Parts: sequence; C-alpha cells; structure tokens
Amino acid sequence: MRSMINLAIAASLAAGVVAQPHNHRHRHVKKDTALDQRDVVVVYESGPTVVAYELGGKPISEEEAKQGIADGLFVVVGETVPSSTPLPSASTSTAPTPSVSKDAQFFEAKVNKPSTSSTPTPTPTPT
Repeated sequence: MRSMINLAIAASLAAGVVAQPHNHRHRHVKKDTALDQRDVVVVYESGPTVVAYELGGKPISEEEAKQGIADGLFVVVGETVPSSTPLPSASTSTAPTPSVSKDAQFFEAKVNKPSTSSTPTPTPTPT
C-alpha cells in the first residue's frame, strides 16, 4: 500500500515536471513600435552618373565611342542604346495607419456539385 502511494506521488511529480514550459531561449522577437510610428519621408534623388568608355582596358573619348557605336564597330555591354533607368518618384505620403481590425476573416462558399445518378448494373443470374 505504501509503495503504491509513493509510486502515485512520484508519477504526479514527474508529470508536473514534464508539463512545465521550458523556454530554451525561444523568445518572441519584440517589435520596435517606435520604428513603425516614425514620421520619416524617404526621398530618392538622382545623383551624378558617370559614363566611362573603354576599349581593351584603355579609356577612349565619348566622341570615339559614339562614332564606333554608330558605325557598328563597338557594342554597348548589356544594352543596345546607352540609357539610364529613372529613379522611382519621390513620395511625400506618411506611414500607413494600421487597420482597426486584425481578426482573421474566413469566407465560405457553397459549391454546387452536379448530382450524378447511375443505374446499377444487373447481377448475372446463373443458368
């Protein structure tokens, strides 16, 4: 009787130890709300663009390069016509306001499956 009580106590203690949460450094990353609520506007400005023309590792003048491209002697690497890509337009909008509801939304739709009916195949009768 005494051993059964000791066994029951030991089992309940073991179950309690197993049920304890062991975090093992699995912490949630804390969000920095100050970064989310800052009033900073990002503005893109086009900076100076330097175009360098080289032939065989030696620099050549812009006139020589344009004449060589026009004559078909030179090829622009990566492009057919030298051009630059425009930067994105500057945005002066403020940070978006968070939505009020952060609940999950679930949508259900009824799917009408066409009903198919088939006639059962007759069982053969032994003759």
